[in-house]
Amino acid sequence: MENWLDPVVEINLALGVPEPLARAHARLGVAITRGLPLDLLAMRDVKAVDDAMYAFIDIYVGWLRQHAAPGA
Repeated sequence: MENWLDPVVEINLALGVPEPLARAHARLGVAITRGLPLDLLAMRDVKAVDDAMYAFIDIYVGWLRQHAAPGA
């Protein structure tokens, strides 16, 4: 998991997100992007998985706007 997690943490840190939040949200993002393909395999509902991923992206972008350093 760390091989997936560290690059996302680094991106968050580069955007000015405080370290504890950068790591927690990176872990959440990795979990979602690893879990949705399993959901697709189990349910075979591409639209539902796509909708879930787009919803996560919207949430993540909003979170970055709230926690990233201004101008980063």
